[in-house]
Amino acid sequence: TALFCACNSKPAGHFCVSGKISDADGREIYLYRISANRSTATVDTAVIGNGRFIFEGIQETPIGATLMMGDPRNWENKTRVGLFVEPGEIVVSGLMVSDFSNVAITGSPTTDEQKAYENSLQPFTEQMTRLHESIKVDPDNATLRDSLEILRESMQQTSIDFIRNNGKSFVAPSVLMQIQGNLDYPTMKELYDALAPEVQSEAAGTKKELEALEAVLPGKPAPDLINKNPEGKEIKLSDLKGKVVLVDFWATWCGPCKMMAPVVAQLAEEYEGTVKVGKLDIDQNVDIVAQYKIMSVPTFLV
Repeated sequence: TALFCACNSKPAGHFCVSGKISDADGREIYLYRISANRSTATVDTAVIGNGRFIFEGIQETPIGATLMMGDPRNWENKTRVGLFVEPGEIVVSGLMVSDFSNVAITGSPTTDEQKAYENSLQPFTEQMTRLHESIKVDPDNATLRDSLEILRESMQQTSIDFIRNNGKSFVAPSVLMQIQGNLDYPTMKELYDALAPEVQSEAAGTKKELEALEAVLPGKPAPDLINKNPEGKEIKLSDLKGKVVLVDFWATWCGPCKMMAPVVAQLAEEYEGTVKVGKLDIDQNVDIVAQYKIMSVPTFLV
């Protein structure tokens, strides 16, 4: 097998990833390809010979990948580098047998987009690192903590702007997946809709999250909630249709929940016969908490 990318005609979607690395002949190098929604994963293996390696295959659309040597379970392994595999000839240079930290990748426009995005975040990460060190020295400094929060918000806005401005980029779905836990429904929906149709297929996780959030939007019929009262009798939310129901999501370890408990009890007594009041321990009802997208406690749903 030739250890370089041939220039003759190739089928549609053909990719070639090649590189040079010294003092590694006979060793294996791996190319892990994993879709952004993690629905597919492929592991290719090549044996280094004459200081070169090559991977070839079919990849019709860009996909995130990791090129690495050594144990894939060792996250401190320095012989790994991320890239996007896509049709064309991709060349990886600057590889050292003990360190892939200073590589250069050419021939992959999507990898270039990923690098540009990472570079846009670097000023924020550097400032945040310095602030974290300062907070360790002075943990009660409110100004430092406020500055850190401002940086986090600015960093997230940079990610949001990237998605808005790069809806055709296959980098955008992975960026959206990284930040969607901090987004409200309207913003998440807007960013998902900004993705090109061919890119949305890589954002299946975001689509699933949106569907779950849509089910519990204000004004929507509430998903049925089945639990037991203190006497052990099963109660269904659907059995209370037409009545006003207040559900208090709480936890035994939650200080504010304990502070609100007397208020909830007073409401239950004051509006007895008019409002049904229920309490639900989130640690004992994990599935229901996930279904209702409860992110913090106490949370009250009506």
